[in-house]
Amino acid sequence: MRNKKTRGFTLIELLVVIAIIGILASVVMVSVGSARSKAEDAQKKGDANQLMMAYELCYSSGETWDSDWLTAGNTITCDGDVVLQRVPSTVTAAATSGYSDYSITATLSDDSTYTCTGGACY
Repeated sequence: MRNKKTRGFTLIELLVVIAIIGILASVVMVSVGSARSKAEDAQKKGDANQLMMAYELCYSSGETWDSDWLTAGNTITCDGDVVLQRVPSTVTAAATSGYSDYSITATLSDDSTYTCTGGACY
């Protein structure tokens, strides 16, 4: 009879390794998901701040708030200079004729709101 040496891994060993890899992958996917929502919230807050700064800049140069500015995708110009290349679609904005009567709001992933009005965001 021949002496047969076994080489390779048993089926049980392979299944254990595959299970461990699956568990590690699920842990990574959960942490990536929360990081993604935090990044989206940061983008929305940045968009709200950017739109507020455009409004503040135009107001300080004597321009009045134009309701067309509120449409997503529009360009905001003041004194012929482009202040905001594109109004973000991630925020909603409303304004009346007064300087402090504007509101820029972003809805975050936990359904809370981030609002900019009167030169401050909260």
